[in-house]
Amino acid sequence: MRLLLELLSTDWQARYQHPILVVETFVDPAQFCGTVYTANGWVELGLTDGCGRVRRDYYERHDRPKRLFARELVPSDRRSLQAEHLKPSLAAVAAKVPPRCTLPVAEVRSLAQQLKAVPD
Repeated sequence: MRLLLELLSTDWQARYQHPILVVETFVDPAQFCGTVYTANGWVELGLTDGCGRVRRDYYERHDRPKRLFARELVPSDRRSLQAEHLKPSLAAVAAKVPPRCTLPVAEVRSLAQQLKAVPD
């Protein structure tokens, strides 16, 4: 795990032209304790709401909360993310991200059903 974390940001930078500052992982408490993450300096941030990703921008409730752990790859990098303005290298990346759909899943499904009913 140590080697992976050491190489992750550099490899990501080479491939996608921006670094990774913080990593996260989820642990299912019904199956695992997360001891390896705690022993390697990860910080537990709490439990998730019990939802899982179904598609890129959609989540559905499954009522099985996971423990959320996070770790900075470089100490104090999270301050870059907490700053009022992102560093120029990160701001350029954020500007490229397309806006996410803000509609609730039910409304999107309803819209899709209505569009399917429209004759060609």
